Amino acid sequence: MKNSIEKINQYKEYYMNEYDFFDGEYHCIFNILEIKENYVICSLNKAGKFSVQEYDLYLDKENNLYFEYGPEFNKIYIEDFENLD
Repeated sequence: MKNSIEKINQYKEYYMNEYDFFDGEYHCIFNILEIKENYVICSLNKAGKFSVQEYDLYLDKENNLYFEYGPEFNKIYIEDFENLD
């Protein structure tokens, strides 16, 4: 548990960073709004529509945080988000 909390604090720098994902039909743009121990809150822009979604967080074998998106449960890694200043 301690490691996951340290990992969350490390990822605070990813707030408002962006990730572009193509789901086979649309480009989906995620922005991280908040990261908690068990979930992440993202704004999602898909097909010109905005929504705010909460996703459960998981750890892979290398202890990288990710959440699953879409009907195919695609893994979206927190480390793949970029700051687009």
